[in-house]
Amino acid sequence: MATTSASNDHRRGSRAAALGGGLAAALSLLLTACGGGAAAPASSAAATATGASPSAARSTAAAGASAPASTAAAKPAASASTQAAQKVAPAADWQAQWDKTVAAAKQEGALTIDLNPGDLYQVWMRDFQKAYPEIKLEAPQLIGRDFVARILPERQAGKFAWDAYIGGSESGTGGLKPAGALDPLQPALLLPEILDDSKWVGGFAAGFTDKEGQYVYDVEGDVIPTVYINRDVIPESQLSRIEDLTDPKWRGKMSIFDPRGAGNGAATGGHWIMAKGADWWRELLNQQPAVTLDRRQQIEWVIRGQYPIALAGSNTVLPEFQNQGVGKNVKPLGFDTDMGRRLNQSVNIALINKRPHPNAAAVFVNWALSKDGQASYVNALQESSRRLDVPKGPAETPPQPHVKYLPSVNAEANSHFVNDASQIAKEIIK
Repeated sequence: MATTSASNDHRRGSRAAALGGGLAAALSLLLTACGGGAAAPASSAAATATGASPSAARSTAAAGASAPASTAAAKPAASASTQAAQKVAPAADWQAQWDKTVAAAKQEGALTIDLNPGDLYQVWMRDFQKAYPEIKLEAPQLIGRDFVARILPERQAGKFAWDAYIGGSESGTGGLKPAGALDPLQPALLLPEILDDSKWVGGFAAGFTDKEGQYVYDVEGDVIPTVYINRDVIPESQLSRIEDLTDPKWRGKMSIFDPRGAGNGAATGGHWIMAKGADWWRELLNQQPAVTLDRRQQIEWVIRGQYPIALAGSNTVLPEFQNQGVGKNVKPLGFDTDMGRRLNQSVNIALINKRPHPNAAAVFVNWALSKDGQASYVNALQESSRRLDVPKGPAETPPQPHVKYLPSVNAEANSHFVNDASQIAKEIIK
């Protein structure tokens, strides 16, 4: 089997469990907006100098509305849906706190984040630099699993070089959070507009993908294809259903983003296990698709027709080519079906604790979740945001209220599907 890299694992779950009760309610939260809410402040300028670990935060008593991120109390095991019912009053002096934090951030003058790969993410970050030119942004673009593999040994060696993470939920909830590398996000949010439930699909707290509803926050609010196909090479009359990809005649014509570790490959595989079962996923992998960890390479393959079917192809890299007039006939396969689409939560924001630039990090996460930051996100990435007061992404990307979607496998509550997909891929892909 063709391959360019590998990683990750875990155990099996039941399809029925994810489709029932609580997850149906979670889907309802994603598609229904509700009202109220505001922000708990993050800083006195020096107070956020080092974020405490989640366990330390949980053992510290609440220090009041103006408590720094390092000492704010965090309820253990509170679900996002539970937190959604809790209303936090805005700080009366939020403007003064914000001004103080911005001034301190400009003094720090630097910010280091890990950023999802892709040129369009850099376009998004340019708007932050325009808004805060005094803060020099360093944003290496490591995929989530590689970032986890880098930062955890650094922290064990006493090196704390990172301020924030923007990437897939699985690396946040399954890698950074269990290692105690994250701070709760909400104490850093000073701008009242951010915690205003009426500004977000399902309310603000519905964006958390971790079970506690505190650490890993999704801003993406769209539906993405699971498969892209080059219609210049394979017309719809030959292939129109995802389920038919297990036909032996498609062997040698498919690529897949490596599903052995965290990322779109494992998430797509988890979605298919939820929808069709693990046996179908095994059958598909036994077709021996070419495996890559390079998102751009996979999209180039499908555009050139080398592998005209891209399983878990990047919905952010393809537009880069199509905006230049290349790959215009690369289309989603079966996008109007559960197998051909999935609710995506792959643009997540998390605050690294013991961060070197706490005030700059606070300014950044407030900007990123603000109306201006999310409008910039939509314009740069051409994806829909969970914010309701910014432009929509392309017409096909926002979830449609009349459509019943399967739950998102990016949420930690559904991570067993992704872990299953990864484990099966490790057994088959060598």
